[in-house]
Amino acid sequence: MDRPSSMLSHHLVQLYWWGMLDLTESSVLSDFLATASDGALKSMIVYVGRSLSETQEPVAEEIVARLQMLWDYILTSDNARKDSKVFANFGWWFNTSYFDDAWALDRLHSSLVLAGGRYEPAFEALSRLSRLAEVYPSLVLYCTRVIVLTEREYVDLWTVDLSNILRTILGLGNAELTAEATSLINELGSRGYLTYRGLLKVSAN
Repeated sequence: MDRPSSMLSHHLVQLYWWGMLDLTESSVLSDFLATASDGALKSMIVYVGRSLSETQEPVAEEIVARLQMLWDYILTSDNARKDSKVFANFGWWFNTSYFDDAWALDRLHSSLVLAGGRYEPAFEALSRLSRLAEVYPSLVLYCTRVIVLTEREYVDLWTVDLSNILRTILGLGNAELTAEATSLINELGSRGYLTYRGLLKVSAN
């Protein structure tokens, strides 16, 4: 990793979230995003997520809003240089509690599509999705399916959350969602993860 560029990315994003930089054309930050290496951009994204997770103080709504604008800029701007694998690191932001559920889920969906299903960090990747399954079942199930079938080596880490997501979806009584959840359970079973087949028997009773 290019440590000087990574440290610069941390400094710039700090100035940005404090309102001392903006994302207008030819601003220092937008110029940096246009030329940053994948490693430096990843470092910046992870730094923001970790900073939010580790802070002991409330985070002002203005800062959260600015960070949302930053992610949308990275996600959609032609001026921001990025490799598809960079988007996997949105997980560091999604795992925090600061971003609105609907916004976070929508951006997670977009990020997973661009990242080919990759999600970082793998630990507790399904934790927030598990809490949102009842309110946003369709989007949660989509994101869950993409993550667990892409990051197959980590499925055993997610047994509790994955079981809760599937149990919640099956319990809603929606035929389409039940079919999708059943398909995922069968796919997991074909890969040797047989634990979840018991959920089908419970939901059928």
